[in-house]
Amino acid sequence: SRRHRTWRNANDGRDGRGGGSGRGRSHGPEKQMLLTEQALQEGATSLALHEKKRRLEGQLLELRDRLEGEGRLDDEEIEKEVQWERERVMERWRIEEERKDRAERERQQRLEGQVEGGNGEDG
Repeated sequence: SRRHRTWRNANDGRDGRGGGSGRGRSHGPEKQMLLTEQALQEGATSLALHEKKRRLEGQLLELRDRLEGEGRLDDEEIEKEVQWERERVMERWRIEEERKDRAERERQQRLEGQVEGGNGEDG
């Protein structure tokens, strides 16, 4: 099938089954990974961000429709309001991400301190 061919192409034919020339096939319990764990995590993060942005744009379309329906603002003012809301939300996301990063760094530092403090200190 086309999907199978695409998967095999992505894995350079190393599907772990018999057949073929045998080149590039993993032997034993270790299996060559197409993507590293870090790449998978970054991909998942990227997809999550894309989904958040997609939802935001949907909300901004609703805001634009509501403002147009009210008829109080002209097109330029509506565009400014929508852009302001977009920037406000994205700034909030940036601040939240910075907080998460800072918390993760602090957690890593505490863990490293525990490991260093626990080495060779039997009392």
